Amino acid sequence: MRKRFLILFIFAFCFFMTNCTINFPSDHQSGELLLMDDFSSPNFEWNVWKRTDGSTVGYYQEGLVFVINSQNTDYVSTVNSTYTNVRVEAIADNLNGLMNNGFGLVCRYQDDSNYYAFLVSSDGYYGILRVLYGGYAVLNGGELQYSESIYQGKSANHIRADCIGNELTLYVNNVMLAQVQDDIFSEGLIGLTASSFEEPGVAILFDNFFAVYP
Repeated sequence: MRKRFLILFIFAFCFFMTNCTINFPSDHQSGELLLMDDFSSPNFEWNVWKRTDGSTVGYYQEGLVFVINSQNTDYVSTVNSTYTNVRVEAIADNLNGLMNNGFGLVCRYQDDSNYYAFLVSSDGYYGILRVLYGGYAVLNGGELQYSESIYQGKSANHIRADCIGNELTLYVNNVMLAQVQDDIFSEGLIGLTASSFEEPGVAILFDNFFAVYP
């Protein structure tokens, strides 16, 4: 009864005050593991498929592999869990050494036309992208940026994306490369993404995916 009275008092106080924000405690603790998948078996309901051009998203060698055989194509695969604040990490391995590609993590995914993407390329570029109604905007500087912290060619990179409030942060190989603020999406699904550009034949294997409450 006393706790209920206190909550009602706070609401009444904020009703008469301006710029008053009520923050209730989260059900999760900071650092709590929310989801982990090494792709050794289909334990989670990742979206997998195969296209008529041979492009595919599917399990392969204890990883989730994206193969893209068409130009200028983006694929996203998500798990059916919605999060507001989350830290997502994965290892991404370039299987064939193709340099002109993009791959990374997704948070606050609504559908294929609306989400945030944290991209890395095998020629050393990165960016935090907002996909809104199918249109792309690079939020850090307007275009992809170059970093020597990204392992190029046929190499694996450790990618981390923090989605906390309106703050979005990209880490690659434990180096923070970009941090931006955006208010368009507040929650959504998490997942993985890969992209082709002028050259088809992208082949990216993701492993050791996990999500943590920040």
